[in-house]
Amino acid sequence: LIDTLRNDEADIVRQAAAHALGKLGDPRAVNPLALAVFEDADRGVREAAIKALTTMVFSEGEAWKPAEATLYRLLVSNLDDQLVLAALDTLSDYTGHPRIRGALRELLYDLAKFARSDQVRERARALFRAIPSEEGGEYA
Repeated sequence: LIDTLRNDEADIVRQAAAHALGKLGDPRAVNPLALAVFEDADRGVREAAIKALTTMVFSEGEAWKPAEATLYRLLVSNLDDQLVLAALDTLSDYTGHPRIRGALRELLYDLAKFARSDQVRERARALFRAIPSEEGGEYA
């Protein structure tokens, strides 16, 4: 699948490979997915790759830690707003997951305050507020 993500000529096939790699949660896929986010010529493949990394953060396997660190670095870099929004859309599926309370919660806070785009700031703010607090309620 990693070879397919890197080398297949068909955009749709590379998108499918990125999606499958995210579902599998193999730590060997983290770096190839990150490279696809920056280097693939097709926007759909780039979005599939960042969504796959986001999904891996919440996987049960060993990939979640490197995926979280990589996702954090990607989202604080100068990424295209549409890619950031794709990651935030995927994060919205996991607002109740315990892992979102750590570095990703801090990331959402930073994006809500400092993102270039109003749309990114608003989406990050909404996600930040949707994360349950340790006491069971939502953050203000």
